[in-house]
Amino acid sequence: MEFLEQTAKFTVNITGRHSKQSYMGTFRVKCLLSPLEEIAADKRYRDLLGSNSHLAQEHVRRQAFALSQLEQRVIEMPAFWENDVIPGGHIQDDNVLLEVLDMAVEAQEKYITLKAQELEERRNRLTKKIKKKKIEKQPELDEPIDKADEPEEVEID
Repeated sequence: MEFLEQTAKFTVNITGRHSKQSYMGTFRVKCLLSPLEEIAADKRYRDLLGSNSHLAQEHVRRQAFALSQLEQRVIEMPAFWENDVIPGGHIQDDNVLLEVLDMAVEAQEKYITLKAQELEERRNRLTKKIKKKKIEKQPELDEPIDKADEPEEVEID
C-alpha cells in the first residue's frame, strides 16, 4: 500500500466467489472522510436499502454499506469498477465489494497509525532539543515582560 497525502493506492487481484471472474486493478482511496462525506455515505446507504430497511437481509445490508462507503472513498478505479449508477454496483460477486472495502478501511487504519507515529516522533525530537537547550522556553503569559524590550510610545500630530 502506498500513501500520498491523505490518499492510499493499492492493487487487488480477486476472484469472484460466484462468477469465478478475475478482478485485477489499482484503486486510489481517501484515507479520511469529511463529515459531509460520511453523511453522504450514510444517506446513500439508507437510499439503497429503501423505506423498509429493517426488512433487508444481512448480506444486502453489507453490500449497501460497502457500495455507499466506496462511492465516497474511491478516487481512482480500474475499468472493471466503473458504472454509471454507482461504481462497483454491477459486480455480481459480493466478495469483491467487501474485499475492496476491507482494503479501503485498512488504508484508513494504517494512515491513522502512521500519522500517530509521525506525531510521536516529532514530539520526541522536540523534547530532545528542549533538553539539549537548543530551543529556549517561551515566556509564559503570567511571567513579567522586560519593559526594555517594548518599543517606546510615539505621539502622532
